[in-house]
Amino acid sequence: MFHVRSKIRRTQVAAALVTALLSASLWSSPACAEVVQIVYTSDQHYGITRKSFRGEKKVSATKVNAAMVEAINRLPDLTLPPDGGVMAEKPVGWIDYVISTGDIANRMEGTAEKAPMTAKACFELFMTQYGRGLTVKDKEGSPAELLAVPGNHDMTNAVGFFRPMFQEKDDSAMRAMFEMSTGEKAGKDFAPYARPITFAREKDGL
Repeated sequence: MFHVRSKIRRTQVAAALVTALLSASLWSSPACAEVVQIVYTSDQHYGITRKSFRGEKKVSATKVNAAMVEAINRLPDLTLPPDGGVMAEKPVGWIDYVISTGDIANRMEGTAEKAPMTAKACFELFMTQYGRGLTVKDKEGSPAELLAVPGNHDMTNAVGFFRPMFQEKDDSAMRAMFEMSTGEKAGKDFAPYARPITFAREKDGL
């Protein structure tokens, strides 16, 4: 899995942020017996204002995402419900990965006089809040790995809306994800749409 893949439209449910745990122990083979825990989140949409959040009106996406990071950081101390599932009635304890499947940036609907937050600024804020703000650790005590998959607005702000964007094109978030996952610099000829890009790894059978 490269941190970049075409995005299927999804909705963001805050509750899912703190309960989405995937487990490799769903398979019965010994090689896949170890539990892997992943926190899944999406649609950070930095640069916009949410209509309402926790009783407040017109709340910035920055404030909403700060609350999400706090919720993720509390996960290890929570106990899973007695539902007969994997690790039922046990503390969460650790987190192996935290993944965002976009959109980190928002569509850049604006003008030169009233410019929205750029995709570059959105991704930098994401890395500040999630990259530096997350304190969850894996079983070995290392920081949980942060992964990012681009949404349509991360690939280019020209996707997904009919009005002109400002800037006309901004794929900075996509470039940043590519560089974060590969360690390679995305040059001027960077064209992710021209060829499939994948980055795969294995973790305890996943």
